[in-house]
Amino acid sequence: MLDFEDQPAQLPSDEKHYLAQHNLFIQFPDLRDDILVPDYAYATGFYKHLPDYKPPNNEEGIIFNHWLGPENTISPAHIDPYNNLYGLPV
Repeated sequence: MLDFEDQPAQLPSDEKHYLAQHNLFIQFPDLRDDILVPDYAYATGFYKHLPDYKPPNNEEGIIFNHWLGPENTISPAHIDPYNNLYGLPV
């Protein structure tokens, strides 16, 4: 990974960048104070029909990942190991 000062000043117009599954709160911990996690993110009733499901093994039982990309970014069909709750900060 290049340091910021080593990044090209301008990218070619047809080159797109995408940041996936990155926890920005590690780099910018003050951002965490701006995010209110709804109570239902901690609910466990959803998993009764999935006896093998285990929530993330961390203090909150939640993984905060961020995806940043250009408009019209899509993801191919896939299965995630954890249930997802998506939010769009505006």
